[in-house]
Amino acid sequence: MKKGFIVAVFSLVILVGTVYATITTPTHRRFETVIGGTMVVTGGITAIDRGFDVANLDIAARGTSSGSPGLFSSGVSANTAITAGDWVLSFVLGTTVSTPPSTTFVVTLNLVEAPEGQTFATLYVATDAGGAAQSIIVAYSAGPSLGTPLSYTVTVEKL
Repeated sequence: MKKGFIVAVFSLVILVGTVYATITTPTHRRFETVIGGTMVVTGGITAIDRGFDVANLDIAARGTSSGSPGLFSSGVSANTAITAGDWVLSFVLGTTVSTPPSTTFVVTLNLVEAPEGQTFATLYVATDAGGAAQSIIVAYSAGPSLGTPLSYTVTVEKL
C-alpha cells in the first residue's frame, strides 16, 4: 500500500508539473516601433500634436512660402503636398492674447527615420490684424511608409 501511495503522489506531481509547464509557456514579443516627438513653440502660439494618420485624399500644398502663408483666419490648413495613402503628421496651432497680430511664423519639421535618414520641411502661417483666438491645422506628408525608429521635432518661431 505504501508503494501504491508513492506511485500515486509521484504521478500527481508529474501531472501538476506538466499542466503548470503548459500554462506558463513563455511567449516572445518583439516591439520595433518607436516614435518620439518634440514641439518647440514660441511667439505666443500654442500647439497640440495630433500625431500620424493616413491621408484619405490628395491635398495640394498650401503655406509653402512666406509670401503666401496659411492664414489662421482662413479656416484652411497649411500643409505640404499630400497624396492619398501617405502618412501625415498634423498638429493644431492656436493664437493666444500674447500672439502678435499680422505676424508670419515659420513652422519647421525635422523628421528622422531609420533607415531613410533625415527630412526637413518648412511651412509658413500668419496671424491677421484681429485679436480673436484662432487656430490652424498644419500637416506634413511623410510619404507612403514610415521607417522606425522615428523621431521628429517641430519648431514654430516668428519669421
